[in-house]
Amino acid sequence: MTNRSATIDSRRFGVEIEVEGISTERARRELALPGGWKVASDGSLHDGCEIVSPPLTLGDFGQIERVLSLLKRHGARVSERCSIHIHVDGSGFDLEGIKRLVQNTRAYEPWIYQIARGGDAEHRGRNGNHYRYCKPIEEVHRSRETDYDGLMKAKTFKRFWERWYGVPRQELPRIFSHKYHPSRYRGLNLHSFNYRGTIEFRYFDGTLSSADVKAWVTLCLRLVLKSLSEARVLRGIKPMETRRNPLYRLARGLGLTAEERRLFQHHKLVWKGV
Repeated sequence: MTNRSATIDSRRFGVEIEVEGISTERARRELALPGGWKVASDGSLHDGCEIVSPPLTLGDFGQIERVLSLLKRHGARVSERCSIHIHVDGSGFDLEGIKRLVQNTRAYEPWIYQIARGGDAEHRGRNGNHYRYCKPIEEVHRSRETDYDGLMKAKTFKRFWERWYGVPRQELPRIFSHKYHPSRYRGLNLHSFNYRGTIEFRYFDGTLSSADVKAWVTLCLRLVLKSLSEARVLRGIKPMETRRNPLYRLARGLGLTAEERRLFQHHKLVWKGV
């Protein structure tokens, strides 16, 4: 086993699975979830709930498959209101690593949104939720919610977070102590890093497909590990490339193994040059 494989296999992550068709009360009563899994309420769903995993590794993926199977057997479904959120352990990140993560995620965001379309639901963007609950970094930059150029020039974490949140530094301790902040409604949620020590990726549509979830988890893990381990950032995407050989570029850029590449083959994107 290579060191890289050991790293991706040992990096912890968690998932939040939003579904409808089964209420919070019924899910708590009827679902025999694996140990550590929880059912939470979510006011944005219609007759739905959120299933939250404990910290997992890729070796625990069978638990996710079991939970998705349970949900399907109990009549759960997904709609444009549902999403999958993936948290990855943020340990090891210094300022330069966080800046690389923002740069790398921004570089691949057009493809991430394409891959984020679950097979069981319409893309959330069709009803406006794309920007409401998982804003692209590019949109945050254009709307001046965050000074992106200033982020990349920041020499200290305090300066970085001032610009990420758009507040003076004296407000940062108060923001860090609260679970929720409006900035969490971005595809890349770094408030989670300050509050609970995880990097949250919110791009992904609701799905009950384990193939979708495994591909998405792998994508998030690779983005995190790439940003931690390499000083070089990923090259940005030209507009024409959002429809051209995306999975080839993704595989090359993130260093996907042959097995990991196969996880993405059911997505409606084209392989070329592999």
